[in-house]
Order: sequence, then C-alpha cells, then structure tokens
Amino acid sequence: MGMIRKKRNLFYWHCRYGYEFDNADYLKKICCADARWVERFITNSRGDLGIVYFSDFYSVYKDTNVLDKFTIINPPVLEKPMYIGFSKKAEKDNISVFFANKMEEYKVTEEYEALYEKYFGVE
Repeated sequence: MGMIRKKRNLFYWHCRYGYEFDNADYLKKICCADARWVERFITNSRGDLGIVYFSDFYSVYKDTNVLDKFTIINPPVLEKPMYIGFSKKAEKDNISVFFANKMEEYKVTEEYEALYEKYFGVE
C-alpha cells in the first residue's frame, strides 16, 4: 500500500480489505455501490485507481472496450475466500454435507484448475 502514497482517490467495491487498507490515511477512499461505479469514476478521471473483484469486473465488461482502458495487476491484491450459508433445514436434510463433498470433488478437477488459473493465476 505504501507504494501508492501519491495517488489521491481510490474507488473500491465492498468496504473492507484488511487492516493496512483501513488505516491507509493517505488515500481518500470512496466505497462504490458496484463495479460499474468504480469504472465510471476511474474513466471520468475522478480517481487514480480502483479495487474490484476481477471476476465481477470481467463479467460486466468482457464484451465492451472498457477493459482496454485499465491496467489490471496480477496477482490479485486480495484473494478472499467466499462462503455459502445453508439454513438449518438444509443441515437437517444433509444438503450442506452433500454440497461440501461435491465442492471437494470439484476442486480436484481440471475444470476447477482452469477457472482458478484464469482468475487467480500469476502471469
């Protein structure tokens, strides 16, 4: 984070990226409603950089010329695990156990590896 001390405005989607980000007082941090707002602020020269989940950003802009206007750094700034919650009824019916087992099986497939490399692989 210290390398971007000269940047003025940072637009980001989601509101927490850890202790160092939260305490970076040299940045004017503006939380946006979604990835589209981050893009609008950056392309209209209102900000210097933005933080978004690449998968969200890519899914919104993959068929446009917007991706050509950005430099996307790799590896990701943050690789945050996502969780799926199940209701107590689902737990009673063993749906959550079934889902967890299927996810473990899926994580060792070539399809999962290709997706992981696409979104988190180091170039």
